[in-house]
Order: sequence, then C-alpha cells, then structure tokens
Amino acid sequence: MSHVSTVEVEVKSAAALSAACVRLGLSAPVVGSHRVFRKEFTGLAVNLPGWRWPVVFDLAAGVVQTDNFNGYWGDRAELEKFLQAYGVEAAIEAFPPHLQPVEVKNADGSVTLRAVDRRTKSKKSQSRKVYR
Repeated sequence: MSHVSTVEVEVKSAAALSAACVRLGLSAPVVGSHRVFRKEFTGLAVNLPGWRWPVVFDLAAGVVQTDNFNGYWGDRAELEKFLQAYGVEAAIEAFPPHLQPVEVKNADGSVTLRAVDRRTKSKKSQSRKVYR
C-alpha cells in the first residue's frame, strides 16, 4: 500500500536548511541579525539569486522573514524552489538509517521520495511527495 503526503513546509532544521543551500548551489546560511529593507531580523539568512534582501529564517518560531517588493526585489519562484529543496532535505533527514531515500522529479515540478530498505534492497511502499 502506498502512502503519499503533501508537505507544507515549516522551517525548523538548520541541517536541512544548509543542505538545501548545498543542493541549490547557494552560499551557506549566515547566523545573526540581518537587514531586510527597513527592519532587522535575527536568524539564519539565505541569499537567493536575484534577491536584493536575504531571506531570514527564525527556526525556533518556524517563521520566514523576507521582502521582495511584489517581485521587484526578487522572483518569488526562487523562494518556492528553495522551500521545496528544504522540504526534500527535511524529509530525507527524517528517514530512519536503514532506509535509503530515492528521489524522483515529477513532470508537474513536485518531488517524490521513495524509501529503499538498505538491508534488503527492496522498495518500501512508503513515499512522500513534496510539491513545488
């Protein structure tokens, strides 16, 4: 029996955040206080391609702080791509050690993760779908 989940992303894991940066070829997140337009936010900051201001993640609260000025200071698609990468990395992080994640990119832009049991090399019937 297959299990498909739609994942809504709440950013809570520094390791998955860093892995998403590596996955997308971005600089590592920077801890500290960061200016986003006229405000200061504390957390992990990620600089997305084409964005004027960093995206700041408050992991304790699961909050994302950003300002792209309705697309003038950054393409929202870059943030969505990053959040999808984070969702995939967070899901992989949650796999038990004996399960190996196998990632499949779907035609609609979503990603499906399937689990392969490392002990038997048999495909488990569980999968998680991370939407764009």
